[in-house]
Amino acid sequence: MKTIYIDIGSRGGQQIEWALRSVDYAYGFEPSPLSYDEISRIFANNPKVILHPFGLWNQTCKIEMFNEGAAGGTIFRDYYQSKKGKAVQKKSRLNVKLSKAWPTAES
Repeated sequence: MKTIYIDIGSRGGQQIEWALRSVDYAYGFEPSPLSYDEISRIFANNPKVILHPFGLWNQTCKIEMFNEGAAGGTIFRDYYQSKKGKAVQKKSRLNVKLSKAWPTAES
């Protein structure tokens, strides 16, 4: 039997690297284009890693992300990451998808 690891919010790929020590495949979901590009380069030649450029949510939609690319990137509007004493709040939109394989309130 094959074993898999699912990383929802793969960021820099550290958890995937750790998981590959003990599983056959790792699936990563990363909605931030900056982070997705980074982990795509890291795992470009690894057939055991399957990456998806979107997040997972309870519906298919676009969600704002604040401080994208920062270690503290978040979907929460009230979160601020400081840089040199100044509040920084960058925002972008993320693509998220509802997986048809999972039960929903309508199922």
